[in-house]
Amino acid sequence: PTPAPAPSPTVGTTWNNVTATSVGNLTGVDYDNGHFVAVSDTGAALTSTDGATWTAVTPLTSGTATDHLKAYAVSHLGTTLVAAGSLSPTPYTTSTGALATSTDGSTWTMAALPAGSTPIHGFISGTVLIGLGESGHLYTSADGTTWSLLTTLTAGVATLNAGAYGAGTYVAVGDNGYMAASPNGTSWSSAKVITVGVCSNDIDRPRDRGADLSIVEQDLVELYPYRAPQ
Repeated sequence: PTPAPAPSPTVGTTWNNVTATSVGNLTGVDYDNGHFVAVSDTGAALTSTDGATWTAVTPLTSGTATDHLKAYAVSHLGTTLVAAGSLSPTPYTTSTGALATSTDGSTWTMAALPAGSTPIHGFISGTVLIGLGESGHLYTSADGTTWSLLTTLTAGVATLNAGAYGAGTYVAVGDNGYMAASPNGTSWSSAKVITVGVCSNDIDRPRDRGADLSIVEQDLVELYPYRAPQ
């Protein structure tokens, strides 16, 4: 993939407003192959080669005009950009996963997820691409185009919202303080690491409030308590 431009020593200190077509609330952004892509909660997106001039595109589509589409995340694997979210048919009481791919940020093709897949809220891009779903569902792809159900995490895991890959480890975080980790993208451990409430003692004694530190004890993740300055 084409690397992002090298930052100057002052990059990030001065910002300029840009004008772009309204496509809804923007929910994620990524850069790959010379293109920025920002996805939105309408299933539409904006693409740019320089971060200043943006063009509206439509990654997530449906053959049914009344379907509601939302994009929650965008990532890439190699030179393939992947946008994902949900599709909800009338009367909009249920949703399934929706996913599209592109090599240029402008032309998108819907990709097939396994039947009955949940909406996808985030990605982890490592040696493979991991899609983070609801109710502990994880999906995997070796090329960004062909997807399969990887596993379904149990023990109360709800929606997984974001993740990262580093030092050979995949880590996902989600609702209600749950984290999941994998040393290879295939076998996963999950636990409710910490629950932080008003005036709680979680930071000092996380187990007192039901935290499960098993994935910390397995050295899959490290947890560092932090208190804001008073």
